[in-house]
Amino acid sequence: MALDFLASEKQVADIAALIKASLATYDDDDDDLTSIDLGDSGTIEWTEGVEKYKSASVSELCAAIGIKDAHLPMFNVNQDPDGGRDPWDPQYRSWFADSKNTIPLTPRWHQLVGITGMIERMFAGHPILLMDGVGLGKTLQVVGVITVLTQFREFYEANKRFPGAFGAFHRDLLLFNLLTCFI
Repeated sequence: MALDFLASEKQVADIAALIKASLATYDDDDDDLTSIDLGDSGTIEWTEGVEKYKSASVSELCAAIGIKDAHLPMFNVNQDPDGGRDPWDPQYRSWFADSKNTIPLTPRWHQLVGITGMIERMFAGHPILLMDGVGLGKTLQVVGVITVLTQFREFYEANKRFPGAFGAFHRDLLLFNLLTCFI
């Protein structure tokens, strides 16, 4: 069950106590937060969770999730390189129709890794925690997962199998695993 992978109340309380104790010794005039000592946080070992994709190319990642040309389903094909024009605003439709004005909207390598990894964890019934720095595309990844799964459903209805690396997965097992992710 997914809840088995969550930190216990004691683990959370221990980490909170370490943070509180460290912050109590923090000098407000000192901007260097590197001096905060959280001590040994116990048995929690973090990994990126996507180590197996480190050598995967963009085309391999796209093939794994069944997309072509690194274009996420239901996303715009092009974007304004300056970010000043909204492709959904009717006043810019003719501007976006001219390909000289735009650049392709394609996810970056790390975003494709995130999408592929999250879908893999969903299929396996494992919990997902997407953590990344500000501005690295967490929203694109989450929306990308939703649109790729929508495409999976449509592909499954037409072909009785999932696309890409998930082709051998049985639909009933996927539904069970998805449900256990949220219990």
